[in-house]
Amino acid sequence: MNQHEEQTWLQRVTTAMPGLSLSERQLRNRRRGRFIFTDKKHPWRGVFSVLISVMSFVAVILAVVLTVRGEGGATVSYAAGILLALIYAIAGLILGILSRTEREVYLLFPRLGIILNSVAIVCIGGILFLGFTA
Repeated sequence: MNQHEEQTWLQRVTTAMPGLSLSERQLRNRRRGRFIFTDKKHPWRGVFSVLISVMSFVAVILAVVLTVRGEGGATVSYAAGILLALIYAIAGLILGILSRTEREVYLLFPRLGIILNSVAIVCIGGILFLGFTA
């Protein structure tokens, strides 16, 4: 047997194409003759962080709209909704930060979750500030 027959298929591919450094796993995961160059995925914590931020915004907007309709008279249920929105926003912010630290993930949802939850916390802080100064 000569040296060419003793080489594995991975060695033949990497020696035939200098500068191409793909792992064996990437070379195996071919679809229709094309290579898959990434293993990235959307992290579930990041997606969940965005969903929580949307829920938080809905609760804040609903409480503000109902307070304005009631001519400034906020009930205890509106305050409970704002408190729940604050808890959601903090949990969403933590999930966004945790998903941002993961490796090999797309960063769209973690960044969006961090930004939206931070804005929700700032809005809730503004509502509390306006409530204490009035």
